[in-house]
Amino acid sequence: MEPGFLYFLQLGIEHICDVRAYDHMLFLLALVAPYGISDWRVMLKLVTAFTLGHCLSLLIVGMAWLSVPALYVEIAIVISILLTSLINFLVKDRSSLVWRLEYLVIFVFGIIHGAGFSSYLRSMFFDDHGIVLPLLWFNIGIEIGQLLILSVITLLSFLVVDKLGIARLLWTRVISTLAFAISLYWLLSL
Repeated sequence: MEPGFLYFLQLGIEHICDVRAYDHMLFLLALVAPYGISDWRVMLKLVTAFTLGHCLSLLIVGMAWLSVPALYVEIAIVISILLTSLINFLVKDRSSLVWRLEYLVIFVFGIIHGAGFSSYLRSMFFDDHGIVLPLLWFNIGIEIGQLLILSVITLLSFLVVDKLGIARLLWTRVISTLAFAISLYWLLSL
């Protein structure tokens, strides 16, 4: 008997919220560090762009239309976190043009991150005909999990920036430095 939609929904939530999958959390932390509660629409769009890219790569790799060596995917994931952290240092004005470019970059990063989980997810299916709905539920779970993580990060940011009075730029740079350092260490250990 094949697992039902709740199984894949829960798997998606657990995949993104699992502390062992800290790459997702680190990526989200670096991604939304420059934004405050008033930017919730922007953050939601960024997280959704990531999920759409993640979904696309899960479908492509899950259907065995493309095979990517795991080491290359790991390296690309680390580079995506490094670049996101670096963008936070280089971009001072997040104008609407920058946000549109950021959505595209985040979509591509979602593709990269999704490729890392595709092989495992594919092994759960008996044939290619039954992969679309489970992937949909899995990705809805990913989005729910990301929104949970985003809520925690936004609350932490609100407490640090708005309540403690730490400058948003300082917060962004500290978080980005932390994400960059962890990712660089991870890259050097691959």
